[in-house]
Amino acid sequence: SKANYGTKIFLNGKYAGDHYPCFTPGYFNVKNFLKPGVNELLVCVGSSTDAVPDSIPNGLDFEKERYIPGIYDNVELIISGIPQIVYVQAIPDVVHQQLQVQLTVKKFDTVKASTIAFTVKESKSGKIVGVLKKEQKLSDSENLVDAKIPINNCHLWSPEDPFLYTLEVTTDGDKKQVAFGMREFHFDAL
Repeated sequence: SKANYGTKIFLNGKYAGDHYPCFTPGYFNVKNFLKPGVNELLVCVGSSTDAVPDSIPNGLDFEKERYIPGIYDNVELIISGIPQIVYVQAIPDVVHQQLQVQLTVKKFDTVKASTIAFTVKESKSGKIVGVLKKEQKLSDSENLVDAKIPINNCHLWSPEDPFLYTLEVTTDGDKKQVAFGMREFHFDAL
């Protein structure tokens, strides 16, 4: 979650961590604090710009009269295994009838590699039209994975025929789906 001014997280009464920066999201591994059934998440935020250390940018502007604290972005519980899929970008390549995928995965543990599977299906019928599996070595930070998946009998998207596909990406511990159409946009120079 993003919050002004600083964040402290408690789950089921147990301290899960803090994040002082005001303009970046804080991520907390709460796996060890979860329990079956109902869980209680408490997000504490600082009440003023003085709640964060001087080394943290807090948006101080001498022309401002009020500094309103609080959460200004989503608070989410992300349930996944390792590695976690952080971001998926589907890039249609109409000329080569393939889908380029740029994927960001993050590991939080000692996992050194993961099998990443890419499956392209027609959205309506569920028919599989493209598959790729990749063994990916993982560094300690975020990992960028680039893949190209050929699409059998590629069906182009148009306003008259808005044909969609679904990309499913799985790692050894996470899964995400993205809808896309095989189309490109170009601007002609004048």
